[in-house]
Amino acid sequence: MDKSTELLLSKLDDKLNQQTKIITASVTKCVMEALDEKLKAITEENTQLKARISTLEQKINVMDKEKRKYNLVFFGLKELGKPEAELVDYIKDIVIETGIHLDSQEISNVYRIGKKDTNKNRPVIVSVTSMWKKHIILRNKNRFPPGIFIKEDFPKEILEKRKQLQTQVIEEKKKGNVAYLKYDEEANRQIQRQKKKGGVRLT
Repeated sequence: MDKSTELLLSKLDDKLNQQTKIITASVTKCVMEALDEKLKAITEENTQLKARISTLEQKINVMDKEKRKYNLVFFGLKELGKPEAELVDYIKDIVIETGIHLDSQEISNVYRIGKKDTNKNRPVIVSVTSMWKKHIILRNKNRFPPGIFIKEDFPKEILEKRKQLQTQVIEEKKKGNVAYLKYDEEANRQIQRQKKKGGVRLT
């Protein structure tokens, strides 16, 4: 093969390489643009789904709080194998013994929670028909017989936050401050100093 033929073949080879690079770059660009568009669509859809999930979670939390609003949790009530009607009377009698008037009609629902265990009494959820009656019972919780006590029915996340804040309550009390936990709708995590009352409220 003479030099002119070799030179021509070399030039053709270079040209083919250049065209190959151009085609490769063009195809790569098209593919990347298509992938970017697809990824953008997926990202937007994912963002919308997250927003919808967040909205649904908020609605569920509101519904859960609303459902628990009239509830009290009784601890230490003996498991007597009583049907619901008798359990209502049992709870009513215990409340009346503290000096609070309570009709059976003011209790809308009662049920035990947790697995049955012969060695301990399961807590009882008691739903009353008014917030006023609920607060009256709570204000007189120290009058209940020994071994029986009551608490508000908080959602799981609120219970976890209160558990965390309880350490701060202890620390504030060690400093000589009046400290207590209080439930509010936003479950505020911050310590709010109440200068007028000279205490600290943890909500």
